Amino acid sequence: MSGGVLGGDLAAAEAAFAASRGLFEQVSVRMQSVEAGSLTHSQLEEVLGADMREVTRQLCQDHLRLRELTEQAGRRDRPAAGRRAHRRRRHAPPPVGRGEERPKAHGHPRNRLRR
Repeated sequence: MSGGVLGGDLAAAEAAFAASRGLFEQVSVRMQSVEAGSLTHSQLEEVLGADMREVTRQLCQDHLRLRELTEQAGRRDRPAAGRRAHRRRRHAPPPVGRGEERPKAHGHPRNRLRR
């Protein structure tokens, strides 16, 4: 994976994932507590599994929220509906029918390589 953030705005990404970080911190504190120390191995796995499913759900929700914000910002940067940004088009050569040869290209040295 690349090192950049979605939308390129690190501050917005950190703000979007604040809820996930908060939940993870709560789970971490819970695992350090006296209560967690008194649980059996299977009870600890059950509690941790439930807590981490909630963290995972929140991470997904935060990601979708950041994506939505990024897409909204992208729409503002695009031309208005019905107006296209000026682009240079490259046209393909005209189709050649059966038994016909392509016209010879002249001029640029690269055109001589065409067949």
